[in-house]
Amino acid sequence: MKTKLLSIFIVFMAMAMNANAQDFVIADFESDEIGKTYDTYWKWGAENTSKATATVVADPAKPSNKVVNYTSIDWNTGFKALVNLPEGKKLSDYTAFSLDIYIVPSENESEEGPLWKCMDIFLDNTEVMAGANERQAGFSTWTTKQYSLSDFTLSADDLNKSSFTIAFGLNTNCADYYIDNIKLIAPKESEGGYLVLEDFEGKSIDDSYAVQTYGEGQAVATIIADPEDSNNKVVNLVTSGWDPRVKVDVILPEGKMLGDYDAILADIYFPTNPNDEWSNFKQFVISIDNEFIYKSDGYPKLGNIDTWTTMTYPLSETTITDEQKTKSSFSLEMGVNSNNANYHMDNIMLKEKGTGIIQTLSKVVKVIVQNGMLIFGGEEASDVEIYDIKGAPCMTANNVSSIDIAGLSRGIYIVKVKSEGKTYVSKIVK
Repeated sequence: MKTKLLSIFIVFMAMAMNANAQDFVIADFESDEIGKTYDTYWKWGAENTSKATATVVADPAKPSNKVVNYTSIDWNTGFKALVNLPEGKKLSDYTAFSLDIYIVPSENESEEGPLWKCMDIFLDNTEVMAGANERQAGFSTWTTKQYSLSDFTLSADDLNKSSFTIAFGLNTNCADYYIDNIKLIAPKESEGGYLVLEDFEGKSIDDSYAVQTYGEGQAVATIIADPEDSNNKVVNLVTSGWDPRVKVDVILPEGKMLGDYDAILADIYFPTNPNDEWSNFKQFVISIDNEFIYKSDGYPKLGNIDTWTTMTYPLSETTITDEQKTKSSFSLEMGVNSNNANYHMDNIMLKEKGTGIIQTLSKVVKVIVQNGMLIFGGEEASDVEIYDIKGAPCMTANNVSSIDIAGLSRGIYIVKVKSEGKTYVSKIVK
């Protein structure tokens, strides 16, 4: 999390923050030697490994990393790995299967051929998911694919397993692509009523991130260091086409659906752009499964230059449908509608219903976190109280327009501000 203000006023409560369960990494290949081979799978003869190869090679996009190059000469093949879960864990403790994939143009297929394939997944040599024939990724860019276990055909015995084999692959007889970061995804848990969908901390600097565009190459999303804190990671989006958006695959906690949340949030940062003096006056767009639910009117100011700003979009102000509200897994796409944009995003979140009042700070007390200071937008606060997330008091002040918070440890804090006889509560992340 970054040193930024989450621009939401919440009903004040002291509540402990539960740490999210840990994802389980099946394979990331970093400890392997170049040239090592992995087992492969063939649906019609599980022990026949001559139908495909899986070899550790240098990452085609970042040679310092190691990945697997997967090739096949027959249909229904896949990379195969043995999974031994941590003690006390079983498959039902996870919600999704995830992997990164990198597809290059193939001389053996038409221009779009390698991209349009079915992803098939097998558990202990039994098919548990036969994917749809769909566009899996863009050419020559890493894309994270995430599949909800609720969409798998799993028995009660399967869900109780702590040791098993998993195999997966694009269903083609001439595969040639790369895979990395194979994981089981643990359930996400809300922190103080906010579900973090993506904060990019699990990515590596210079990694590519998924984007939604109308055409190939119209936007590039890259993981970079936070311009305000080099220890943190954010995504940088550079566009050359209209309606490009960062694409986040979402699987909600068990029993939750999109209608249980009432706002979408994201942090945005516009660096100085000599090629666009109005770089922060843009239309913002949001879509669910590539169906637009929001486009801001005109070209509003989305934030100040060289400053992080939290944007809050109540679902009640979008065109979200009743069907979309029932979704528990979907892709969320959001970004600036511009063909020459260059900006950063971070902390893409959902706010649960009943956890507070959605109200942007600009409508009440303007609170800014900047250079280790908590600033109240030039206004004087008669009383200020700062608590940690467990409700323990950390700082107090009276009749101030700013507070030095550089001495606070990194974490989430509740700020209670009294100004002109009214009390407001906000949440900051340091």
